Amino acid sequence: MTWSRTKKLLILGVFLTIAALAIYYVTFSSIKSKNENISAILNDLALETKKETLLKSIKSVAIDSAPARKKMESYFIGQDEIVKFLDFLGSLGKMSGAELEINNLGLEERAPTPAEAYQLLKLNIEAKGSFRSVYHFLTLLESVPFQINFAGVEMRTADTGVNGSKAKKNSAWKGSFNISVFKLK
Repeated sequence: MTWSRTKKLLILGVFLTIAALAIYYVTFSSIKSKNENISAILNDLALETKKETLLKSIKSVAIDSAPARKKMESYFIGQDEIVKFLDFLGSLGKMSGAELEINNLGLEERAPTPAEAYQLLKLNIEAKGSFRSVYHFLTLLESVPFQINFAGVEMRTADTGVNGSKAKKNSAWKGSFNISVFKLK
């Protein structure tokens, strides 16, 4: 009989050990699953925190750089301000005493990238008048508060004589100015 009781206790011990291992495995799997979920949630939270910090930083930079951006945009012609710019050039002509004529006007598209929100306004301006007035117009044009690129500047007397003889002292002059100005889209 003893042997049978020992067998029973051994079988009971094996079953209890198997049951304990099963409970341990289920508990371990549950804890592992919850840890993985918590880790994923913490990673998402850290990512969202980084995004929020970055967004606050970008907003701060946008607010801090507003005056500089405003100043930079002043070097460009506004979206619908071509006529206003042409009137401004006319006022420079009047100020200098030169008679202006715009011979060519065109918009050149830039490479279509999101960062480039501008076009090039290309102009050919002809100024007529005394040397002093044409040169004064050129100096005014160089000092305008826009980013102007000069592609060509030519100044010559308007009344050159036959065979290229020298013009008279108070002769009329012509200035031809090929310029390009950045314009916001």
